[in-house]
Amino acid sequence: PIRTYDDHDIVTFARAWTGFHRVAPRANIAQEERGNNNKNSIDPMRIEPDDRDFLPKIDLHDGYIGDSYPLCVDLPVRSFLRRGGRYTRRVSLGDVVHSDTTVLEPDVGSPLHATLC
Repeated sequence: PIRTYDDHDIVTFARAWTGFHRVAPRANIAQEERGNNNKNSIDPMRIEPDDRDFLPKIDLHDGYIGDSYPLCVDLPVRSFLRRGGRYTRRVSLGDVVHSDTTVLEPDVGSPLHATLC
């Protein structure tokens, strides 16, 4: 048989969504007439840290969600400044996220070049 998910998995994944609260309704939009009159379903929800479940969330492969990412304390000191390190500036324009991967090449002889290279 192929393993899928069970009630335990559903409860565990549901904990990842705790602490989200709807924001107050806007005055400039028409409200639905269906029992949801006081809810704002347009703007992003607000996260209340005190309402979050802070415990690790188990994934479907007997690990934890986010486990593949290294902890910051496990990275070499100042690794982001080493040769070959990459900085990606992400800019959100509405629903589209643009990544800028322009390489910074300081002028030879400049104080920045002397510090970094």
